[in-house]
Amino acid sequence: MIFLSALEGTGPEAKKMLRVLHEVVAVAAERRKRVSTGQMNRFSSTRSISSARRVPMAKRFVSSI
Repeated sequence: MIFLSALEGTGPEAKKMLRVLHEVVAVAAERRKRVSTGQMNRFSSTRSISSARRVPMAKRFVSSI
C-alpha cells in the first residue's frame, strides 16, 4: 500500500507518485501474463477451496472488466 497526497505534487510526494506509476506498470504487465492449463492445474492441486477464507458480501470487490 502506498500513501500519497494529491495536493502535494512536488518534493517527496512527487517521488511517491513516480513509485505509484512504476507499480501500476508492473501490475499491468503481470496481469497480461498467460497461464497454461497445466500450470493452473498444478497450482490448483496444491490449494483447497475449502481452506479458503470466506469474504463477507459487503467486502467483496466485483470488477466490471
